[in-house]
Amino acid sequence: MRAIGLISTIFAVLTMILFTSRIRAQTESKAAMLDENGVYHLPAFLLPPSEFTSEEAKHSLIEGYRAASRVRQGEPSLTSENLLTKEKILIIRHAADALRKKSAEDMMREFPVSVTPQMIAGVQTDIVIPPGGVPSKNAARILINLHGGGMIFGARYEGQMAAIPIASLGGFKVITVDYRMAPEYQFPAASEDVAKVYRELLKRYSPGSIGIYGCSAGAALTAQSVAWFQFHDLPNPGAISLDGGAAVRGYGDSAYLAGAFMFGIPIYPPNGSDTSSTMAKLYLGSADPKQPLVSPALHPNVIGKFPPTLIINSTRDPGMSRAVYTHTQLVKAGVEADLHIWEGMGHCFSLDPHLPESREAYDVVIKFFDSHLAKSSTHGSGER
Repeated sequence: MRAIGLISTIFAVLTMILFTSRIRAQTESKAAMLDENGVYHLPAFLLPPSEFTSEEAKHSLIEGYRAASRVRQGEPSLTSENLLTKEKILIIRHAADALRKKSAEDMMREFPVSVTPQMIAGVQTDIVIPPGGVPSKNAARILINLHGGGMIFGARYEGQMAAIPIASLGGFKVITVDYRMAPEYQFPAASEDVAKVYRELLKRYSPGSIGIYGCSAGAALTAQSVAWFQFHDLPNPGAISLDGGAAVRGYGDSAYLAGAFMFGIPIYPPNGSDTSSTMAKLYLGSADPKQPLVSPALHPNVIGKFPPTLIINSTRDPGMSRAVYTHTQLVKAGVEADLHIWEGMGHCFSLDPHLPESREAYDVVIKFFDSHLAKSSTHGSGER
């Protein structure tokens, strides 16, 4: 045993010497450089899966990379040039919706719920209810989910995917809103649709009993909707949850770092001609992305009136910087805000219900709404 231990020690020392020599050589030949404009020029480097993520998450990361590689080999990259056409958007939308429909159907086998389409104030929605109906403690409460998809896809089924586990595990009634998107519609169409549904719910629920949540574009729209309520004399909801940030304009470190290894291309170049901003521009049109109804986090007088806010995100999400910035601005403005960041996870990771980290996220969201939403309603006892 001592001989084995000695050999192991010698091997470890030799490995360390060789490794540090290699790193020293790489550093000398490919050192990071900071230019006069404050831009870092980074050499290529290796980024292994985080040691703090689950084995399921590591497997999902590898499988996701392989799937993305197959797509990149068979399809043109999603550059701003070919995203600008309506035909390309419809192709992306059709493919994404088909995948999400299947995923939503699979999720319902693991998280039993009922899903019922319903028009509310002229807006298409899906009503997601836990098995056996809404428990008495949540009878006067309701959640609104706003789906992601870059404001160009995600209708119906991505909303269902985000609603199903929260409804099933948390015992909440969840309404997913099929808001209007680009290229057919532009800002403020989505905010108007959310407000229509919200006004209708206010006839049956107190504002303090209503929660709103969303991921990615849905997070941005959640924040935009709260700002819209302020500007149109609607009361605040009881609480909101953002898997993302409340600023559409502005890039931080995560946009460059996580964006590069998430998509394999620098989708956030300094000149701003990137896929993400192109999708945003398709919806925003001529609207100023810095205005309070689009990026409320940039306006202390607006975000300072937000309800209690939960922000969840992950270190490999290009939008993490926006999420962190939003949390900072909420705290500075005196708003009750919680921030939860998952290590090594990617964009909207909670849409994959098989990951332990997703179950953790569901638990955080459910507990947050349970502790912040009123349990009684001034408009009656709610509904099942």
